[in-house]
Amino acid sequence: MYSFENCGPLFQEMPAFLRKNKYQNVTDRKATIFQPAYNTDLDTYTYFSQHPENLQALIKYMGLEQDVRGRWLEAYPFEKHTQGWNPNPEEALFVDIGGNVGHYCALFRKKFPEIPVRIVLEDLPGTLAHSLPTPGVDKLGHDFFLPQPIKGAKFYHLGWILHNWSDEKAKIILHQIKLAMTPQSVLLINDMILPETQIPAFATALDLVMLGACGSLERTGQQWNDLLADVGLVIQDANVYDHELFHGEDYPMAGQY
Repeated sequence: MYSFENCGPLFQEMPAFLRKNKYQNVTDRKATIFQPAYNTDLDTYTYFSQHPENLQALIKYMGLEQDVRGRWLEAYPFEKHTQGWNPNPEEALFVDIGGNVGHYCALFRKKFPEIPVRIVLEDLPGTLAHSLPTPGVDKLGHDFFLPQPIKGAKFYHLGWILHNWSDEKAKIILHQIKLAMTPQSVLLINDMILPETQIPAFATALDLVMLGACGSLERTGQQWNDLLADVGLVIQDANVYDHELFHGEDYPMAGQY
């Protein structure tokens, strides 16, 4: 249903929209392909919040994708980055920002079942109402454009969030996280890094979906570097966790200058 009901109208409308707009890039999520495709003046997520069938299709699709996207847990060297870190039980180890219904938090708890520290799922209250009942995961209603309420966590995680937003909006999200970080904090960004040429078909299709639905994009390595540098962050490492299925999808890690 997700591909036909949520994405299909975008691709049907795309040629006429791009032709009308002289093939210029789109960054305003309220003036992109989504509006004529769905005959609405609402942005994608506001529209979906008022149309449960579309929202449920998206949630189910994201749940299926997490089985693959969650493989970063096997690739990322958590043990290396927690050496010498001695938290008290009230400190957060892992904060999943905009974490949907909690697939990543559930996978993280499953991988580290004995860790006596906080795992926090953050999203809008309407999304948290559908969240998974995972023991040991705190749930906190939060808009990621507002100040981050969890200060000094070891790991802040953005799982396929920034590709939904233009650079202007992404910088606001990143800035709010940076203000909450300490020198020991790490920001984990789970997203694709596109090659400069010969972009794989899956990545190209997803880039077009982001353009049509959100006025946003998938980013190249240089675009990631520029985006993070603009808010005072730098990529310190990038871990590929599934070359074959996602054709080069990477896992950038950003840390403070």
